[in-house]
Amino acid sequence: TIHHCASILSVEQFGEIVANPNREMSANYCVGNDGRIGLFCPESDRSWCSSSPWNDNRAITIEVSNDVNSEPWSVSNAAYTSLIKLCVDICQRNGIKKLEFTGGVDGSLTYHYMYNQTQCPGTWIKNHTSDIVTKVNNELAKNPSLSQLRSYVQTVGDIFSEGANL
Repeated sequence: TIHHCASILSVEQFGEIVANPNREMSANYCVGNDGRIGLFCPESDRSWCSSSPWNDNRAITIEVSNDVNSEPWSVSNAAYTSLIKLCVDICQRNGIKKLEFTGGVDGSLTYHYMYNQTQCPGTWIKNHTSDIVTKVNNELAKNPSLSQLRSYVQTVGDIFSEGANL
């Protein structure tokens, strides 16, 4: 389930937001504006992201930084490229041979607005849905084996110095 940050954020800034217990939210991943990817909630754990316990218990949630602070909530080329790579990686590791967007909650690609009255993930990502699906599926068709992206994903411990309160 793809979300947008509704802000221009680095993975560190996103981490500061989810570290605040008053926010009562998390995501499995955040893609920062510079394209770096941070893991904030292990995939085996439930994130608190899409306002739907049913979805959050089954989905891998991704927050993507925007590169503008208003509509159309576009994302940078670096963030978009990393989002595609992350989606390919997630599909490969979870045996998803083809990413499918049905427009409903039954597809393997879903958006936040499907579970809550929100505009998330913003117009720009919504308008790029076909491109996301095509690019991910093209990569899956070329290389169905396990991805090497995991070595590029930073964990919370990597992102913050030791002793940071999370």
